[in-house]
Amino acid sequence: MSEYSFFDSATIEVIAGNGGDGIVGWRREKYIPKGGPAGGDGGRGGNVYLVASQDHNSLLAFEKKRKFRAEDGLAGSNSNRSGRFGNDIEVLVPLGTLVYELNAEGTRGRMIGDLSQHEQKILVARGGKGGRGNQHFANSKRQAPYFCEPGEPAETKKIELELKLIAAVGIVGLPNAGKSSLIARISSSKAKIGDYAFTTLKPNLGVIDLGEGRTVTAADVPGLIEGASGGKGLGYQFLRHIERTKVLIHLLDGARALESANYPLRDYETVRKELFVYNPDLLEKEHLVILNKSDLLDDDLLDKVLLELKEKTGTWISTVSCATGQGLGSIINRLRELYPTLQLNSVNYFKADETPAIVEEVFSIDIVEDRFILKSPTIEGLLRVTDFENFSALSHLYAQLGKTGVLTALKARGIQDGDTILIGKRSLVWSDSIDGKMV
Repeated sequence: MSEYSFFDSATIEVIAGNGGDGIVGWRREKYIPKGGPAGGDGGRGGNVYLVASQDHNSLLAFEKKRKFRAEDGLAGSNSNRSGRFGNDIEVLVPLGTLVYELNAEGTRGRMIGDLSQHEQKILVARGGKGGRGNQHFANSKRQAPYFCEPGEPAETKKIELELKLIAAVGIVGLPNAGKSSLIARISSSKAKIGDYAFTTLKPNLGVIDLGEGRTVTAADVPGLIEGASGGKGLGYQFLRHIERTKVLIHLLDGARALESANYPLRDYETVRKELFVYNPDLLEKEHLVILNKSDLLDDDLLDKVLLELKEKTGTWISTVSCATGQGLGSIINRLRELYPTLQLNSVNYFKADETPAIVEEVFSIDIVEDRFILKSPTIEGLLRVTDFENFSALSHLYAQLGKTGVLTALKARGIQDGDTILIGKRSLVWSDSIDGKMV
């Protein structure tokens, strides 16, 4: 694996644990010949969480492992003992990871969360509930229930992870402008540096010490070339990493002025154009223009280049030589002045298990080609935990359906003996012979 490998997007599958089954059990104490029902409940299946970690800076861990499964809950046991809960699992991701749920077609759906704070945790797959043992179904009329509930199946999702590095300062420029050298000079970054184009094959992060306990994080982006917004070169795929930044540093290659005095301005305009095509909002950020390799220019040429840049850009401009260290102090001083604006506000996010419940009708009924299509999350949940091979369990299901009003509604819609009812993935048949119950 190359030391430059940098994964900033990945698709993974998360599978929660199945709920454990409830059981049919009975009290067997001595001298109590007719002990009551004592079947224990199944344990809840384990959940799958994503957890943000400041110790990770890419999604490389998901290059090979793309499936994460929590533990199933265990079945209940006699004497009303519940089964053990399945263990949850926590999957570590870098700060700045956006989490999207994928649709059945494999396309990106809703955003589940934005992991922007260390140890922030979101639930991405919920474990199935444990089934209830027969102890729960005894009443004055049914004192010895011979049925229980199976555990709910696990929730399974395919999700897309997209990393947007959290940095206050972004450094952009053409290839070989010296971005890696600059970030290495002004921060703690240990960026790989060379004297050839496209030195940077991944974004580099560094922490800049501004003194008095104040620090900011900076990131450089692989060199942008003309047409980068259309996918050319290496820089386009990393532009997302400067979308969170507060300040952009446009680093220009001063050595280009030795060929033509207006080349640095043209380079500046090239980068601005690519930023605009990618996301026009990037041009609204505070930006600094820094001319690197200024030590290579004589005074007259340097003055000419700076004058043109000041007239055309209308922003703060400075010179630097990353080779000698000249001018680095001016950058630090400017960042000190901008420090109040460099504070990264907490990014709004929500946890999957804290999203407001969507208010839905209890059920809806559509008739398509003589088939009654019943839609209801509540009723689908009842079907998932019903043993259709057990008549007592079916009787309990019908009683529950009667409480929802669905049986009355089906009769009102004209359902006849032998008609098919579709509920989720299950097909049922209406029977008048058993008092309007489904079999």
